[in-house]
Amino acid sequence: MRQPMESARYQVITALGQVRGEVNSLGVLKSHRRRGIGRALMQQAERWLADRGAMVIKLDMLATSPESVPFYEAIGYEPRSIIFERKL
Repeated sequence: MRQPMESARYQVITALGQVRGEVNSLGVLKSHRRRGIGRALMQQAERWLADRGAMVIKLDMLATSPESVPFYEAIGYEPRSIIFERKL
């Protein structure tokens, strides 16, 4: 969980002025998918963060993931940024 930034009023990203949470990774074994486990884990994480004052939750994942993108969209998450990468 991250506290508001002191410089939030100077930032373009308004959420930096709020308490916000992050999910670094979420994984469910292939043999246990499609049973609501991922959804339940995310609901619990959201509750935990909300109880501590978080106003927004962010997560990071591969945009090319054929399973993650539809999962997060199905539970109400929206893409907010794109990170570009180039191998050198």
